Amino acid sequence: IYKDSGATSEIVGRCGIPMGEEFEADVQHIISNRPVLSAETRDRAIEGYSPDIIFELYIKAILNAERKPVKRYFDSTNRVDAWKVVVDKRLAWFKERADNPSFWEDSWSAKVNVPRELNKARRGCRSFHKKMFRKWIPKDLPVLEGGCGFGSVVMSLQSESYDVIGVDFSASTIQQSKRLAPDLNIEYGDIFKLDFPDNNFGAYISLGVVEHYWDGPEKAFNEAYRVIKPGGIFICSVPYFSPIRRLREYMGDYSSQEVLGKDKFYQYAFTNEEFSILLSSSGFSVVDRYCYASILGARKDLWGFERLYGLVPSTIRKVVTRIDLGKSIFGHMIAFVAIKK
Repeated sequence: IYKDSGATSEIVGRCGIPMGEEFEADVQHIISNRPVLSAETRDRAIEGYSPDIIFELYIKAILNAERKPVKRYFDSTNRVDAWKVVVDKRLAWFKERADNPSFWEDSWSAKVNVPRELNKARRGCRSFHKKMFRKWIPKDLPVLEGGCGFGSVVMSLQSESYDVIGVDFSASTIQQSKRLAPDLNIEYGDIFKLDFPDNNFGAYISLGVVEHYWDGPEKAFNEAYRVIKPGGIFICSVPYFSPIRRLREYMGDYSSQEVLGKDKFYQYAFTNEEFSILLSSSGFSVVDRYCYASILGARKDLWGFERLYGLVPSTIRKVVTRIDLGKSIFGHMIAFVAIKK
């Protein structure tokens, strides 16, 4: 089907797969030496699979037949959504830069019903945050969320009587949320240069923010340290380089050769050990950790789980998601609770 290089470039480009020299060589070898699709691939084509899925199955089948290691050109759920590479003991995703407002404005616009999420947040914190917040965040001191997005966490904390303010680098997102919820205490701000005095907050929350910066989280940590009171709390969550992901690294599922660079960098996942050291080096002492989003982690990284999960009725999926089984092994995220020394 894909015999000539033009067709190859077209399908590969449309899938968003990085066209490194090694990849091109593998593809050309496959096409020139195995021009006939396998029966399995033909059957899947008849079932209506898209060309990128067919092409992926073809490549995997050939590499497997030739006993070559199957490189991770493709995401585990058969969707080309990220190129994953281990970089300096971190798992890095390469897809599209997320350290800019326009990325998040487009993402929230396409994927999030903001009015509904803000209304849900008025009912209080989500279950996987509630225990951590109630244990560690003081109600008698001001609280900051850095990188608050459209403000759902701030809204949930306000509904539980916390003295909280959120900042985000997307001015248009702030304006949209304020129109929907005028009582929402959020404003434009830069987590690297916060417009607050030293030692101002009893707690600082950062949920899924600092992992998106190519140079690492240290600069954000330093600014957080500045605005937190001595003995104050810093809660920071990032994607988790979990045991299942480390197993996949051990099995060769993540390339250690091709790093696409800052222009395509999306995020890092960190091990517990590395992130604890980074926090300690910035003047914090880690006192607690919470892994969460195990179902999401399993769907992304456990072979075959995505298809199995799709067969489960939605009511059961909701219950399983709330229970969050296996979070220490499959958790997509890990939250660190640290105290300013």
